[in-house]
Amino acid sequence: MTGVVHDLGELGGQGPWFVAVGKFDGVHRGHQAVLRAAVKAAARAGARAGALTFEPHPMEVLRPGSLPPLLASREDRARLLLEHGAERVVELRFDSAMAAVTAEDFIRDLASRGRVRRLYAGPDWRFGHRGAGTVDLAREVGRSLDMEVVTLPVLTWREIPISSSRIREALLAGRIAWGREMLGRVYDVPGTVVHGQGRGAGIGFPTANVEVSHRLVLPEAGVYAVRVRVGGAWRHSVANLGVRPTFGSGGPQTLEAHIFDFTGDLYGAPVRVAFVSRLRGEHRFASVEALRAQIAHDAERARAVLAQAEGVKARGD
Repeated sequence: MTGVVHDLGELGGQGPWFVAVGKFDGVHRGHQAVLRAAVKAAARAGARAGALTFEPHPMEVLRPGSLPPLLASREDRARLLLEHGAERVVELRFDSAMAAVTAEDFIRDLASRGRVRRLYAGPDWRFGHRGAGTVDLAREVGRSLDMEVVTLPVLTWREIPISSSRIREALLAGRIAWGREMLGRVYDVPGTVVHGQGRGAGIGFPTANVEVSHRLVLPEAGVYAVRVRVGGAWRHSVANLGVRPTFGSGGPQTLEAHIFDFTGDLYGAPVRVAFVSRLRGEHRFASVEALRAQIAHDAERARAVLAQAEGVKARGD
């Protein structure tokens, strides 16, 4: 992806740089505030603004198996950081060698090879071997290297500190609106249309079965008003996320979207699914006829919800 580099040396000759640093899972409103501060300050000072993060997520290396599902893929994280003003996104490879770098050496590397003159972070930022590095240590080491360290307070929403973990909890509880407010956008995931069992088409509601990476958060099981991006266009849809209990119990969770007023073969196509509103939980119905009637009702509700959401966007509310 243009704008993404993987080594601090790829920044050095182009500086000076003002850089926001963090894991940036989801690039939520708190992350955006840190990056925005770096971008605005760089513009005033005639410097360049960037973002620095790590791949894979440090927890995958330090505590294998403990990483919760993420709010953005690697590609989406970089895209969002660039969209919010970073001229460059530095993705440093996090491995055992990186984990062994001392906090002091990490700061020295930023200042020397990266020509970072101002670093922006949250107040609880930790770095270096065993997480020994703190904001205070970064300031102390940076002072002798002509590098300033700026911290921003944690952003809140309804007195709730905004964090990736809280957004994840909200989505997993089906609180789609909470997730949207803290993210600063509708939560969406990339996926690929795969073959299903054709049950939707059999009852008059053909669906696109969307396979989503297990690394990404999917909201609580239920029925959702969604938008599905097919090609370059977002299309109104209704989706079921769950195990389809009417057709039996158990089995893997699936995401099936009925795209309104759409015909065509999508098998193998990349799509995105944006979760606009949760309509209801997933239920087992006594008959296929009862399920068909409920889906028709869900579809009408989804059309109304999505039309209203589009109206709000058009008014700029």
